[in-house]
Amino acid sequence: MSPSAIWLDTVRRSVATSALIAPGLTADTDQTTTSPLGSVWEATEGLPAARIARNASRSTGAGTSLSVRPTNFAASNRAASAAGIPIVEYNFYVHRANEAYYDHPDPTRGDAGVASVDYARMQGVKPVEDEVVQEAETTWANLKYFLDAVVPVAEASSVRLALHPNDPPVPISAGSPQIMSTLAGWKRMADIRKSPANCIIFDCGVTRELGEDPVEVARYFGQRDQIGHVHYRNVRLRVPRQDYTEVYPDNGDNNMLAVMKALVAAKYKYMIFPEHARGLDVDRDLKTSAAVAWAYHTAYARAMLQVALMER
Repeated sequence: MSPSAIWLDTVRRSVATSALIAPGLTADTDQTTTSPLGSVWEATEGLPAARIARNASRSTGAGTSLSVRPTNFAASNRAASAAGIPIVEYNFYVHRANEAYYDHPDPTRGDAGVASVDYARMQGVKPVEDEVVQEAETTWANLKYFLDAVVPVAEASSVRLALHPNDPPVPISAGSPQIMSTLAGWKRMADIRKSPANCIIFDCGVTRELGEDPVEVARYFGQRDQIGHVHYRNVRLRVPRQDYTEVYPDNGDNNMLAVMKALVAAKYKYMIFPEHARGLDVDRDLKTSAAVAWAYHTAYARAMLQVALMER
C-alpha cells in the first residue's frame, strides 16, 4: 500500500515542552485507515518527531540546543520523502484542550454517540508536568522559528507540512492562548512562509467551530495551494469556539456538498479524511469499535466527492 499522509500527533505540545524526542521515524502499520481519496498512513502516538521548547533562544536543562528539535523534525521529513509520503501533519500548541470534550448520546439521532465541547470545562485546568503557561506572542515566535527551520527542508524534499488547527479551538487552554484557534491565526501562520510546503490542515469541522464559513475558507487556502490535507466532518454550533457538538456528516451546520465542491474547484488532489466517527447502536452491540460509524462517514464522503466531480 502506498502511504499518502502521516500524522505526527506527538508535536501536540511542541511549543511548551523541553523534553527532547529522539530523531528517527517509526510507525505502527496496523493503524492504516482508508480515506475517500486513498489511504492515510497513521503513526503511533509515540512517533519520534520534534518538540520546540519554551523559548526558542535557550537550551534545555539537559544542555541540548533547541536547534536540535527542528533538525530532528527535518530528518523525519527526509525520511517521509524517501518513503514516498508527501504530507507530514503536525500540531503546535502548549496544551491541548481535551478536558473540554464530553461524550453523550444524541437524542436527535436515535441516541447515537456524539461528542460535545464546553469551554466552561476548561476552567481551573492547569498545565501538566512538562508544560508552561505561555503568552501568545512567545508561541508565535516559536512557530516562526520552527517554520523557518523546517519549511526549506520540506520544499527540498517535496514534502508538504500540514499544521492542524487547535481542536478544540477554545481561546485559552490551561492558561495559554491558543494561536491556531482563529481564522486570523491560520492566515498568519500561512503567511510566515508563503509556500506549498507550509500548509494548513483544512478541517471543515473546526472551521465551523470557529464560526467561519468552510466554503470560503476552503477557497482561500485552496487558491494559495496551502491545504495540506482535509478533515471532513460536521458540527452543530451554539457558541463559536466554546460550545458545539460534533455530529454525523449529514445533520450538522455545514453544507458538506458545498465544501466538497469548493475543494474540487480548487483542484485539491490530496487526502480527504472523514474523521471523528462515533459509535452506532450496532457498534455498541457487536463491540466493533465504531466500525459501522466509520463506514458511514467514509461512504458519505465518497458520495459527496462523486457528486462534486459529476457537477463540476
